[in-house]
Amino acid sequence: MKPCGKAIFLALAPLLAAGGGITLVLLLSHGNPEVLLVSVDADRDEMLPAVDADAGTGVDAGPRPSGTVSVPDGKAASSRGAKPDRATAGEGVPLRLDVLLPDGNRPASATVTVLERGGASKPWSPANPVLSFRPGTRRLIVKAGEDDLYRSGSFDVELSVDVEPEPVTVRLSGGRAIRGRVLLPEGLEPPSVRVWLLRFLPGHETGVERLVDEGGNGQVFARDGYRFVFRHLKAGTYLLGAAWERKEVVATSVVQVGEGFTEAEIRMPPLDPRGFVAVKVFGPDGEALDDVRVSTEYRDGSRVPVRSGKSIRKEDGARLAPHAEPRGGDDSRDGRHVVKVVSRAHGRKEVAYRPGIDREVTVRFEAPAVLKASVAGYAGSGYAGKLDLDLEARDGVPAPGRSPSALTPEGTKTFGPLAPGGYDLVLSIEHRSSSGRRRAHPVKRVPVDLASGRREISVSIPPLHSVTLVVKDPPDRAWFHLEWMNGEGGGWKIYRDLEAGGKVTFTDLPAGTYEATFTGGVKSGVMDFSLPGPSTLAFEGRVIDALRVDLSSTDGTLARAGFLDGDLVVGVDGKAFENRLQMMALFKGTFHKTSAVMTVLRAGAELEIEINPQRFMDTRSLGGRFEPDAR
Repeated sequence: MKPCGKAIFLALAPLLAAGGGITLVLLLSHGNPEVLLVSVDADRDEMLPAVDADAGTGVDAGPRPSGTVSVPDGKAASSRGAKPDRATAGEGVPLRLDVLLPDGNRPASATVTVLERGGASKPWSPANPVLSFRPGTRRLIVKAGEDDLYRSGSFDVELSVDVEPEPVTVRLSGGRAIRGRVLLPEGLEPPSVRVWLLRFLPGHETGVERLVDEGGNGQVFARDGYRFVFRHLKAGTYLLGAAWERKEVVATSVVQVGEGFTEAEIRMPPLDPRGFVAVKVFGPDGEALDDVRVSTEYRDGSRVPVRSGKSIRKEDGARLAPHAEPRGGDDSRDGRHVVKVVSRAHGRKEVAYRPGIDREVTVRFEAPAVLKASVAGYAGSGYAGKLDLDLEARDGVPAPGRSPSALTPEGTKTFGPLAPGGYDLVLSIEHRSSSGRRRAHPVKRVPVDLASGRREISVSIPPLHSVTLVVKDPPDRAWFHLEWMNGEGGGWKIYRDLEAGGKVTFTDLPAGTYEATFTGGVKSGVMDFSLPGPSTLAFEGRVIDALRVDLSSTDGTLARAGFLDGDLVVGVDGKAFENRLQMMALFKGTFHKTSAVMTVLRAGAELEIEINPQRFMDTRSLGGRFEPDAR
């Protein structure tokens, strides 16, 4: 999506209903955010998706651009996907525009925007109808009226410094809109509220469920006074609805739309306190903190916790944070609810709580800590641009948030403000796979205990090594992945294709134990080695004849079926795995079945686990994965 002048399209969300719809456009114009909901149709701006002119959401399609823009010789005809030429002339080409409202009158003023990267918005008026544009194919759009009530479709004009362009007449469409605001209970100041709109149609039932599923929607913000505008609507009756962040619709209003703006209000009811926890935040000296972000999480052992929506500010400074709802709505498992508070001045803090029991939580920050870390000998080491430092929390300290972008040329980075406590300073080095993908992998971890105030620490670069693996009689297509097995580093992997001569070289490796997995038909295998060691190794791998279970969640399909982290699947339906190709063929052969029995090796003993392979097709809910391995 191309920017519209200085307005950047942040999101386009087409919502279709009964063959039509409204499109939400969030604009950031000259740095001032606003929420606009504009109509879309097959006869309008070609940058946006098209819908039927008789759409159920009430979009007024209007005439096609070829009927609203008049240019001799068809120079303003629509050109889908046309890209602007680069200008070669030093001055613009003057173009006379005649802008007409739907009733044939001229607006007192209008705005003409060039739809291209860096395109400008230019003011037009009957007294100033000639505007200058760079030569080439320019795509334009015209808007006029209060809150841009009227607009044209996009159209192209061909401009040349050698030929004087003929005048262009643009007839705007629109003229019906809903303009309103959300009224809140006294004492509440949420950062935003979500609003929906859907048109009533004869013979169609219009309720809250259809409103949410099919209606156009957008957020309205506190900084804008909770005001909203829905533009370019058909005449008729509409249902408006509003909801708190990530919650169901709690307020509705019926609006009759005629010509011009129809004013509307939606009144939000009082909050149900059972769905929220009240959070009060104080600084080191007992002062109430206002510039904070408050949210909740539910953690059940999964790698990704369940997060709540935004909190709602009360006039007394407290925040009402919605409870994070457990996956599947089951709160009986061994999980915990946590309030998270982020302060720019004091760092991050977390407090565990119990929904329904702890109605109010108080969070108190200590004086923050600041850490200046440096890499000793960074300049001139040959690793400039490849090394990086990050800070990870431990001992229950909340995560420190996003770290600064990169080391300075001197090899330093400053972290903070931080909550005092225990952290790990992690030195990483960048490795690149054969595909060109870059990943930063930890090579050293240094525990750091931070108290309030400023501290400096220096980290040395550990010895780094290289190794070349050689495969005898290699297949035409094969690859390695190398995994560092040291617990300190965390088991990262590097993927590399086998190169000419059956060789592959890995560089910048820290000392430790490695597992090299080779994938290449029947030669597939696994080999362990340690560094420092020989710089060249002949690959003599153990045959891949198992699938290792790597769990990431205790609530996924794998865990519920009975698998444990580290289990080795060594057969299926009574047939033992012999090599990678045969193993994968047997495993995939179960996908059409509703029942299969997996032979599992656990702690040296074999057991059987019956599964429904159909449930394993959805990888998003697996809660882990199977990795090829050797017994």
